[in-house]
Amino acid sequence: MWGAERLGLETTYWGDSAVEPLLAEAARRAPGRPVLFGPHLAPFQAPGVEISSPSLAEAQTTLVGWDSDRPDRAANCEYAVIYRRRADLASVDWVLRDGQLVAEYGKRGAWLTRLVRLPSRPPTRRAEPGD
Repeated sequence: MWGAERLGLETTYWGDSAVEPLLAEAARRAPGRPVLFGPHLAPFQAPGVEISSPSLAEAQTTLVGWDSDRPDRAANCEYAVIYRRRADLASVDWVLRDGQLVAEYGKRGAWLTRLVRLPSRPPTRRAEPGD
């Protein structure tokens, strides 16, 4: 992992590093509540990660995929699970910059997934050229 990171390559791609111990900590901190998940690459990604976690199911904690066009979807989330896909990390830079690190999963000195307590408010949708 550290070699890929040092070379500027992806260390994780599809959220495969959102491991059960980290998801279990998210479930413990947010039982019955939504947890933000990002970067979110497809509509089925967050539900797919959610369904693979016994801890999230037991705690009835749901994962909500981050959508920069719909920041209101994060309004009820207190925590976020963020995995390190460099190509899309800018979409969740506000979480890493302004949130509070709670737990981290990594390998060989490179962080792969973080559980972060969110700042009080998600950012508003950024205006795109032509809006």
